[in-house]
Amino acid sequence: MINRTASLLAMLLVAVLLAACDGAASPTPATTGATSPSPTAAATPSEAPTEAPTSAPATDGTGFGPDIDLGAAAAALEGIDSYRISMTTEGAGSVAVEAVVVRSPQAAQQYTITVGPSSQRLILIGEQAWMDPGTGTYAPVPAEVAAGLSSSFDPAVLVGSFNNPMLRMGLESVGRETRNGVETSHYRLDATSPVGQMASLPPGAEMDLWLADEGYLVAFEARGMDPSVPLIRMDVTHINDPTNIVEAPS
Repeated sequence: MINRTASLLAMLLVAVLLAACDGAASPTPATTGATSPSPTAAATPSEAPTEAPTSAPATDGTGFGPDIDLGAAAAALEGIDSYRISMTTEGAGSVAVEAVVVRSPQAAQQYTITVGPSSQRLILIGEQAWMDPGTGTYAPVPAEVAAGLSSSFDPAVLVGSFNNPMLRMGLESVGRETRNGVETSHYRLDATSPVGQMASLPPGAEMDLWLADEGYLVAFEARGMDPSVPLIRMDVTHINDPTNIVEAPS
């Protein structure tokens, strides 16, 4: 199942991107009732969320460790005012995504999506959206197109393929690490572990995740889980950084 879901993830990112490019060809602006775009959406720095961590104690040596809900860890990012995301898949359907996400004082997102030699850009501020399909010029796009594309790059989508009890229970504690400037707990599953063998993971396959003490996902990597998609990586950086600013295109 891991092979299929990892491949489907890469295919999904490309498919949604192509759909967005089709929508960007239309000059019709989003019809959501907004009369004009907010010129700038900037994050208001605040403390990181203080929810209880989703992590549990390390394994007891049996190979069955903490049951970490990857979906909940990704969803915990919603409690942060602003951050940046870098996502990468390599192999068949290679995709790279760079994003700035602002939740306060106004919801705004900015994406750069690169597939092969082509890069597209998407900006969402409030209820309006614009896309540059690679021409260097932004045009308004329908709200539903923008929402569909941005939801496809939700961290929960990226890690959702691996959020099943078998893999989660196979995670073992690696220890404390600083990742992307955040103090985290590092967990790993690999093909040599009891769970990895039961799940028939390919030789050399590894899955790593880094969780902040507050429970949100700081980084995720899956290597060799699917031969056609040898690497899937996500990093969350610039937590509540005042430089996290999304501006409407001029």
